Amino acid sequence: KMIPGMAGKITDEMLFEAEKRMKQTEIIVNAMTEEERKNPDLIVRVGGKKELVKEATDRRVALAKKSGVSVDEIDRFVIEFSNMRRMMVQQLKGMDLDSTANDPNAPMITMKERLAQEKKARKVKPSRGGGGGFGASR
Repeated sequence: KMIPGMAGKITDEMLFEAEKRMKQTEIIVNAMTEEERKNPDLIVRVGGKKELVKEATDRRVALAKKSGVSVDEIDRFVIEFSNMRRMMVQQLKGMDLDSTANDPNAPMITMKERLAQEKKARKVKPSRGGGGGFGASR
């Protein structure tokens, strides 16, 4: 309701549903093992080697029991996570993440912009002093 331009577009019911889903997501994440949080592919895997897919399915079933939600809810959570991951990869494609690792306050720039800046820096020739030209007396 406090977002500019959204007043009257979000009902109390919509807010309640969003809060409910956030709480459920929190419960699921808190029920995950440390290993699963560090490597979400342990749960997310749906294609590839049969053994790994079976292990991921078993982990999702165990996570459902541990968190007290249905396996369908876990699958929905996994799909949302996969979609978010895909979206983030697309948004960050071409971004220079190394520069933000060195300086978190630096503005994010694309690799193309960074290469252009480096090229420009290489073109600047160091000053050799003088500037007297030909025939300057010493």
